Amino acid sequence: MPKWLSRNEQNALHREVRFRGDAREHAIVLTFLRMGLRVIELCDLQLTDLTMSDRKGIAYIRSEGDKDRELPISSELRIALQA
Repeated sequence: MPKWLSRNEQNALHREVRFRGDAREHAIVLTFLRMGLRVIELCDLQLTDLTMSDRKGIAYIRSEGDKDRELPISSELRIALQA
């Protein structure tokens, strides 16, 4: 059965990674938390799969078994990815 972090655990993880000052790790963790991706989906994600503007963003996610999908990118995540 899948396990996930509680809201408090998510916030603690996000706070810890954000204050360490590593922009790459912050973007990775925030992508997991905000988009709910699997590890393999994040590893397969390429820059060309992201479409971002000042007001919106879309990520094209490749999944197993022809279940590809497009997910919105929140403003918080867009800022982290651009950093």
